[in-house]
Amino acid sequence: MTACTTRRRILPVRLEEATVLSKPVCCCEMQPDGIPGRVSINGQVYLLAYNATLPEAGEPVVHGYTLTSTATGKSYDVPADLSDCSCPDFCFRRNSVAHPCCKHQLSMRRWREQGKVA
Repeated sequence: MTACTTRRRILPVRLEEATVLSKPVCCCEMQPDGIPGRVSINGQVYLLAYNATLPEAGEPVVHGYTLTSTATGKSYDVPADLSDCSCPDFCFRRNSVAHPCCKHQLSMRRWREQGKVA
C-alpha cells in the first residue's frame, strides 16, 4: 500500500478589509488591565487587546496583541514583532516561502502603519 502525497498549494492571504472600529487602550495606572478595542477583519469582528506590562516607572511595554473572535470566542496571539500568530492558518503557512503570514499579522501591520495601534 502506498501513501498518497498530495501537495496543497498555498494561496496568498486574502485581506479584503481591516478596520479599527474602536481603539484598544493599553494598560496604565487608571486601567491596569487596559481596555480591548473592536476591529473587523474581512467582515469578522474581533476584540483586540494589548499584551503589555506596566513597569514601576515609564511607559507600558507592549509584548504583543490578542485578537478574540466575537463569533467563536477563539483567541489568537500575535507578538509585537508580528513574526508569529497562533491561528491555524499561520501554523499551516509557517514554512511557506511565498506566503508566510496570515490575515491577523497583515491587519496588525496595516493598523500599526496607520498609527491606530501601538
